[in-house]
Amino acid sequence: MGTKIVADELVVVDKVKIKNPDDTKNVTLSVCTDGSTDYLNINKEVRVEKNLTAGNIYVNGNLRLRNKSEDTNKYTKQHITAYFADKNTHDVVSLESDLLTTTIGWPGYEDYKTTLQLRGQTVIAPNNGGVTVASDERLKNSFHALDEFDDAYMDLAPMSFRYNNGASGRKHFGFGAGQVKRALEQHGFTTKDFAGFVQMKDNADSDDYCGLDDPMGLIYTEFVAWNTHMIQKLYKENEQLRQRIEVMERRTGGNLKLE
Repeated sequence: MGTKIVADELVVVDKVKIKNPDDTKNVTLSVCTDGSTDYLNINKEVRVEKNLTAGNIYVNGNLRLRNKSEDTNKYTKQHITAYFADKNTHDVVSLESDLLTTTIGWPGYEDYKTTLQLRGQTVIAPNNGGVTVASDERLKNSFHALDEFDDAYMDLAPMSFRYNNGASGRKHFGFGAGQVKRALEQHGFTTKDFAGFVQMKDNADSDDYCGLDDPMGLIYTEFVAWNTHMIQKLYKENEQLRQRIEVMERRTGGNLKLE
């Protein structure tokens, strides 16, 4: 037997509890006041449904999560989940039990490659000590040197540019993604050979990419190793030339003249 509360106007209460007596894992919904802060306490699971499909929760204020075990008095993982394309529920945002590690998004897997979008003319990471990318050799395979990509590298066209929908009007330095793709293809490579090129998809009605439904992108960190490879080659060539010049100078008694 349930209890229903219907009100056409604002109802002010100190505490309300709703529990199912037939369920040992009862659901408790509490509206509380501790003398200084009013808050809504939800114990266990609460589902909001409308027409058996979906509903909305509107929060005018702060939404706080706390998941503390009554048995161990320790915090466990706190998370907000969502229903994904693989027909399973995964974390969208989570805070690990150490209360220090925050995770955004679900990594997906081979059949479900997920994308995390951060929108904004500028994305700022204050007090950021760096972005860590998993790079352990034990997580990789098919290692090869980059010498075969030297000619494609020399065909890259670094340039300055402005974004069509940019807010600052400033010039940026970088590459054109289409030009990088063409440079690879002209030397017999495909975008499978260089993960720095990304073919994206978007809704043509979206303002994100000025109406393009197939925008191209670049992962600039993929260029770091490529640049390092080419710089090392130049350094080795310069060192060899320096040694040859020293030998020639000794043979000429230091009177070597370069014209």
